[in-house]
Amino acid sequence: MDLTKIVEFSNPLLSAVFGAPGLWALVKTKADRNDNSAKLLLSVTRTQLIALGRKYIERGYITMDEYEEYEAEYQIYSALGGNGLAHRIFEQVDDIPLLPNNIEGRKTT
Repeated sequence: MDLTKIVEFSNPLLSAVFGAPGLWALVKTKADRNDNSAKLLLSVTRTQLIALGRKYIERGYITMDEYEEYEAEYQIYSALGGNGLAHRIFEQVDDIPLLPNNIEGRKTT
């Protein structure tokens, strides 16, 4: 079978598959679900960053371990498009004193 025959047979099939409204509805639903999951993740992360940041600012210092975890979470949040209040609080946390890990009975690992 030559190439022109293959194209003649496959063209209507491909048109039917890719032109089907059900296929595009499925793709859109999946994309919407992924978008909502990303929004939820950003919201939960934002809440956690704000709460932890306020705690550290009120306390007046942050340990090295806490800072490492806080910064890693903020970097992911920022890469996903997060900004606003969590960004401003991160900048304030970045300015407070950084202390060794064994403060308040925390054990070094």
